[in-house]
Amino acid sequence: MSTPPTARFCARHPKVPTYLTCATCGTPICPDCFVQTPVGMKCRACGTLQNTALFNLTPAGCVLGASVGLALGALGGVGAHLLSGIFLFGFFLAMAYGRFAGTVVLRAAGRKLGLAAEILTGASILVGGLVAHAVIALGMSHALSSSHLPVQLNYTALLLHDPFTLLFIVIIAAAAVSRIRYAWGTWDL
Repeated sequence: MSTPPTARFCARHPKVPTYLTCATCGTPICPDCFVQTPVGMKCRACGTLQNTALFNLTPAGCVLGASVGLALGALGGVGAHLLSGIFLFGFFLAMAYGRFAGTVVLRAAGRKLGLAAEILTGASILVGGLVAHAVIALGMSHALSSSHLPVQLNYTALLLHDPFTLLFIVIIAAAAVSRIRYAWGTWDL
């Protein structure tokens, strides 16, 4: 005949006896501490998805993802500048391009999800787009330098004269972030 299991004490509540253990790490857990998952009861550390490899960006993935994001953001900034005259069509193109850019950055970063990947994608695409827009505005400012205004005033006026370009750059970055945030269940990553 087998011996009955002995009660152990919960790792977080040392005075509570329990027969439950985490399905992943084997830590004793009480009914107040466990997280119900599809594969059994787990401790809070193992039960959250944030500890899986799906959310851990590697340094190489960060560098590659940021580089690709900057390049795609710069390309999006040039495209946004060219499409700023046609608002409605440009809005839909910016959303489609943002989803495409988010997918490419996601693949370049090693198909990692989570807040870090979202920040990396959004920031790199936004910075790349704003730098491209600033370079275009600076080039136009130098072309207009024959006027009597200082170059800095021309540059600032040109940078802010086209709010649709800035709006399209923000839409591209937001669509790219949403592509990563809502990538669950899509197997084409």
